[in-house]
Amino acid sequence: MGLFGKKKKSETINEPIVTPIISEETAEKDVVKPINSEAKELVIKIFCAGGFSTSLWALKTEEALHKQGITSKVTAYPVASIEIEGNNADAILIGPQTRYVEADAKKAYPEKIIEVVPFTIFGRVNGDENVKYLKEIGVIN
Repeated sequence: MGLFGKKKKSETINEPIVTPIISEETAEKDVVKPINSEAKELVIKIFCAGGFSTSLWALKTEEALHKQGITSKVTAYPVASIEIEGNNADAILIGPQTRYVEADAKKAYPEKIIEVVPFTIFGRVNGDENVKYLKEIGVIN
């Protein structure tokens, strides 16, 4: 399947769909230059099933970033809009309930930081903890 369940041209209807299971553990990451190392507004977009519950996560994260003096815009969107909204994002975060789009998103935007937010961080909706996570994945320094 392609991004968001769209069929690729080479797929047939009778072909089984195999989805790898992705663990909560994160593999070692290559060292990347933090996005906010330049003097510009940091644009982080988080995608989830509907974009509603994640709005609170985005709000708390943006508030915590602003408290630390980081100019940012953190917004939530339904996963169906990742193809459109992903273009102008510095970092793309994916809610844990929609982790199935991670591989396709990384193919579509290889130059961007794309991560699935772990359940343990996503569920707490704690702005300061979210900022720590953004540091861990290399979005901010």
